[in-house]
Amino acid sequence: MIDTLKQILKKNYNPSIAHKQSQYMKNKFSFYGIPKPKLRQITKPFLQTSLSLFTSEIIEILYQLFYENKREFHYIAIDLLTIHIHKFSYLDFQQLYLLIDLYPWWDSIDALQKPFSLWIIQHPEYLREVSLTWNNTNSIWQKRSAIILQLKHKQNLDTSLLTEIIIFNKNSSEFFIQKAIGWILREYSKTNPLWIKEFIDQHKDLSNLSKKEGLKYIK
Repeated sequence: MIDTLKQILKKNYNPSIAHKQSQYMKNKFSFYGIPKPKLRQITKPFLQTSLSLFTSEIIEILYQLFYENKREFHYIAIDLLTIHIHKFSYLDFQQLYLLIDLYPWWDSIDALQKPFSLWIIQHPEYLREVSLTWNNTNSIWQKRSAIILQLKHKQNLDTSLLTEIIIFNKNSSEFFIQKAIGWILREYSKTNPLWIKEFIDQHKDLSNLSKKEGLKYIK
């Protein structure tokens, strides 16, 4: 499956766009130069073919895709994960943790948030365990994933857990951690602005970046 996909992507290689994409990502990754809408159109048959696969086969393909050096493969892997995430058991889900640290950058981490969050919404009993497992690692990307895991949970967001995780990370010098704290606070302010305002008032030692982002939609 992947060999066929690779051949199709190579045929659509656009060096000019690829160069710009790589520059945008600070030259951390190489690209085929395929815009996202076109990439999704190209990979649609691949994703449809995957519908008959077992979860063990999907996990194997996910890792094969992530070990490819072109960034498009990682985006395809995340799309593949998203359409199959509802099939995964907790054991299956745990096998996805290492994906977070494979060629990590903000684009892959933030894209992985969607399928991870969808799974947690279906299995809320594992929210705390998953969040704290990621949060207690040395990986800034797993910590970021823990912070933004509840990004779209709205009124179901566990404020006690979020508070615990933010306090744990509030003194981090990592930009992507502070940005994530601000992001989750800003997003939850759409649902509960009063809680956000009170939280920031009570935790004045939050970074200026986190506070600024968190208060962005609160007048």
